Amino acid sequence: MDETRVHRLREEIRNVTLTDMGDECFYPKLEGDSVPWLWESAKEFAEFLGYQVRLIEPSDPKIEGLIDFNRENRHIGVSHNQSPDQRTIVLLHELGHLLATFPTTFLCPHDDCPEHGCAETVAEAIAYLAAEYLGLACQARCLPRIATYAALSKALDEPGLRGVILTNANILVKVLTQ
Repeated sequence: MDETRVHRLREEIRNVTLTDMGDECFYPKLEGDSVPWLWESAKEFAEFLGYQVRLIEPSDPKIEGLIDFNRENRHIGVSHNQSPDQRTIVLLHELGHLLATFPTTFLCPHDDCPEHGCAETVAEAIAYLAAEYLGLACQARCLPRIATYAALSKALDEPGLRGVILTNANILVKVLTQ
């Protein structure tokens, strides 16, 4: 596939996705509490990494989770008004950011810059692979997000990205099941 066609396809996906998204979430929320032990295990791992996990009420209802990298107050915030399964996948996503250690996550505050999209693609892919392997069915939530972030960024062009995703998803699965 030549560069021009890849660019054109990426723009088509981006335009359709942005048009369809509007102000609403563009993916279904998870319901239920299908893997109750996974939340606690992920929370313990976050604490091992030096991050306190807090249920928060974000100022923007679109925010499901965030990481505060402040050295004195390092925490992962997960929106409290979500189902247990949704909170778990959000926590796994935030752990994906920590494991992949994308420096661009810290430098890029804007959702529309390519580096942010790449970091989001990786974090969501890590969360998806680990969650599905551990029994939390999240395909309907994660795959549209991965595709959207990848289309909005140059994540598809990044060399070695597949290895980063697979390695860190494998680490997350091993740590959470020990």
